[in-house]
Amino acid sequence: MQHDNRHTHNEMNTALQKARQLHQEGKLQSASDAYQQLLAKEPNNTEALYWLSVLEFERGQYDRSVDLLTHALRLAPGNSLLHYALGAIYIAQARFDEAIQSYRKSIQLKPDFAQAHNNLGNALLKAGKLQEAISAYRLAEKHSPGYIDPLLNTGVCYYEIGNGEAAVEAFKRVLLLSPDHAPALMYLGNTYYERGETAAAKDCYRKVLALTRSDGIRIRIATMLPMIMPSSTAIEQVRGSYVEQISGLLGQDLHVEDPTMEISYTNFLLAYHGKDDREAQELVAKLYLKSCPALHYESQHCANWQPPAGNRRTRIGIISRYLRNHSIGKTSGGIVEHLSRDRYEVIVIFLAPPVDETGRRIAEAADKVVVLPPGFRDAQRRLAEERLDILFYQDTGMDAFTFFLAYSRLAPVQCTSFGHPVTTGIPNMDYYISTDYWEPPGAEQHYSERLVMLRDVASVAYYYKPSLPDPVKPRSCFGLDENAHIYLCPQTLFKVHPDFDEAVRNILRLDPLGQVVFIEGKHPQWSDLLLQRFRSSMPNLVDRIRFLPQQPGRDFINLIALSDVMLDTMHFCGFNTSLEGLSLGIPIVTLPGRFMRSRHTMSFYRKMDYMDCVARDLQEYVSITLKLGTDPAYRHEVSQQILDRQDCLWEEIQVIREFERVFDEMLPRH
Repeated sequence: MQHDNRHTHNEMNTALQKARQLHQEGKLQSASDAYQQLLAKEPNNTEALYWLSVLEFERGQYDRSVDLLTHALRLAPGNSLLHYALGAIYIAQARFDEAIQSYRKSIQLKPDFAQAHNNLGNALLKAGKLQEAISAYRLAEKHSPGYIDPLLNTGVCYYEIGNGEAAVEAFKRVLLLSPDHAPALMYLGNTYYERGETAAAKDCYRKVLALTRSDGIRIRIATMLPMIMPSSTAIEQVRGSYVEQISGLLGQDLHVEDPTMEISYTNFLLAYHGKDDREAQELVAKLYLKSCPALHYESQHCANWQPPAGNRRTRIGIISRYLRNHSIGKTSGGIVEHLSRDRYEVIVIFLAPPVDETGRRIAEAADKVVVLPPGFRDAQRRLAEERLDILFYQDTGMDAFTFFLAYSRLAPVQCTSFGHPVTTGIPNMDYYISTDYWEPPGAEQHYSERLVMLRDVASVAYYYKPSLPDPVKPRSCFGLDENAHIYLCPQTLFKVHPDFDEAVRNILRLDPLGQVVFIEGKHPQWSDLLLQRFRSSMPNLVDRIRFLPQQPGRDFINLIALSDVMLDTMHFCGFNTSLEGLSLGIPIVTLPGRFMRSRHTMSFYRKMDYMDCVARDLQEYVSITLKLGTDPAYRHEVSQQILDRQDCLWEEIQVIREFERVFDEMLPRH
């Protein structure tokens, strides 16, 4: 009997080895058959269950893979490797909390399992728990000195947090151990780019190109734009070079497998130049489509789709990476909450599970929540499974993942709006939703999409009125002079166009008590670059320009309340910040331009039927600002007018009704 058992055991080992050989040779179906034949004879063979789960994972059959590992863990709950493997599948399914539990169980069973610590860090990173992820990576490094992955991933965490200095240090540590480590060079280049150090970023990318062919990086180099423009002349030069380089690449045979990883950025900064971007956007879209076969994906349900009829509700998907405490979360939440549920089934699509109050509120208001898997092609397939009628991108161009998803045909109707207020140039983006308050005559020429406008509303957001902190902190808490005239420009620094310098210069020149206050950028280098420009354009006045640290939400509102006047940026104005300022009665001086992205604040004043703070040219912009800043009685009068008239800006149900109208027009019912 003992001899028979040993013989059977040897047979099972031989069968498993043969199955593994087929697996390693890439003969997946034959390997699957072999694993299953073995399991038919020995159902509790945990090793066969494990390897079959790996095979199913490789084929994208994640649910089947989970079932196999769950079975194996019932047989061997103390097997650390099985818990580790289950965590990897959960990450692929975007089930990050379950992945975290699996990796922690694996580590509990094997505390020095460095790879498990590293992958726990990956799951925590995906779940947005960045500080916990860094702790996990440090433990992985402790248990395996010289293990490069946790060093690299630590840098990625710091990059995501916005700590550029720590990220650069981490990536350089990787390069000390492995000078030709292409991912570290790539991330180092990305970090330099985010900090506004364009030349250093290009140097890193070129080192990657010397190591490996990457057409995605070639496109990346060609489409890079400076974070802070040094002058209006530089804008013209940069845009000319941009078009020239893209045109040159269009004539070459390029191939990009995954644009979200290989190109990894959008042409986001183009919109801040104050120019008509349609031609440039359409040109770069041609390059992406020619280079990236994955962008041509089309959901099967679009081919034989029929508009909603009878009792079927329109299935509308609302997607963004920023459905959280972010400007996009603030402008999107009301739409999710208030669209008619008699007519619409609202599916909210997150790229990661919601982790803050705004994200959870949006999720709770949805009929269904979808969290996309992290892989680009997996995300395309997952979205296709929803069989949406309308896919509404809340922003197209702020985030590379959703930007490149927008090239695919994932719903019969695809639309976007002002989250990034510029045309996309993408052929599969059917509609751009704006408002008749925003758009000047002839605006349809600015868009590659069909422009549809909400009627008689000041914005395309159902917006909740911000509240002021209680008690309000004094100016001294922010290091501001109680006697100065504070002209606050709280916009992100890449909105500060070189044309704006003349306004700042004249305000400070004509008001000796004036101080112009900006908020520091995500990286300190942004402030340095802008201050360098100011030293050139107004050298004798730069000592009255202040940069304050970034402020948490309540302190940001508090700071606005302490200002005398808010300065709206030219060519690309405020939206959320303007509404926050108006809610407090703070006068905002604005100069609307040719394009929608410079006309939001003007539209709020128009809705309030109060245009005294809307300038017609730069000279009038300065004149209005100085009168408000230096005449307290006039400033109080204007502030009171704003407070008395602002109710029309909040929770405007007409916005929702207008969205329903345009959605219905996009999808005529039988």
